[in-house]
Parts: sequence; C-alpha cells; structure tokens
Amino acid sequence: MITHTGERPYRCPVCDKAIIDRARLKQHMTYHTGVTPFKCSVCGKGFGTQGNLTIHMRIHSEEKPYSCLVCSKAFKYDNSLKAHMRTHTGERPFSCSICSRGFTEKSKVNQHMKIHTRQQSFSCPVCAKSYIQKSRFEIHMRTHTQEEMDVLETRAQEDTQGTRKLETHTQ
Repeated sequence: MITHTGERPYRCPVCDKAIIDRARLKQHMTYHTGVTPFKCSVCGKGFGTQGNLTIHMRIHSEEKPYSCLVCSKAFKYDNSLKAHMRTHTGERPFSCSICSRGFTEKSKVNQHMKIHTRQQSFSCPVCAKSYIQKSRFEIHMRTHTQEEMDVLETRAQEDTQGTRKLETHTQ
C-alpha cells in the first residue's frame, strides 16, 4: 500500500533521502559505501545493484526501449524520454531562482546558473570572449581564420622560446 500512497517512511542515515522500503534503503546505501559487486564486462565499471548494471549496459548497445508516442524518437533511458516529452508539452518544471527562466531539465538550470555567477571557464585566446559551455566555445573558435590561429601559435612559440632564453640566462 505504501507504493500507491507515495509514503516514504525510511530515511538514509547519510543523506536523509526518503525511501519507500527497507530493501530499497539497503540498495541505496551502496551509493555511500562504494560497494559495487556488479561489474560491467565491457568497461569494468562497478554497480551496487544488478538493475543499475542492466541500465548501464545500454551505453554499450544500440538498445533504445523507450519511444516517444508523439514523434517516435527512441531513447535508452526512461528519464531521457520524460525530458524529451517536455519539448512537446512545453512544460518547464525547473526554474532559475534568480531570473525565473524555465527549463526542461535540472541540469540545464545548473548550467544556466553559471551565467549569473559569471563562471565562464572557456576563454577565446584570439578575441577574449568567454563561454560557459565547451561546445559553444568550440563553435566560436571555428569563426576565427586559420591565419589568426597561426599568429597565436607563433606567439605561443615565441613566448616559450623567450622563457627558455631567460631561464638559460639566469642560470
């Protein structure tokens, strides 16, 4: 009956997560203990449960058991399908606490928050533009000509040689 009521009477003593039953609490504890008796035969990664290993094995296969009823796009994981469905419904259940912009996934909010905290980790050496996402930075870098990139490379070599000369001189 607990399953249908949504009640979660068990609590993880480490992270305080609410859990539905004792068996699932035991399963959850493997995340904290690091016990991983179920090993992937392809990459060797370990898992606390057989179920998690089974889900992981999809990484190494083409299996996509979850299909969108609207557009027929297939997914390896049920949570990927759930996130995809939001593109059809327009639902954006995750929002930025600073500007209230809505997102389809929590990870997208976390990525967006870097804009507000100015965490720009990829800086263009040609024009000094900064990017939060590596993929956007790489796209930007393609806008610069090969000539500009060659100049940068030459400067870098000159800087390195200058440093070497200085080291030799001071010895």
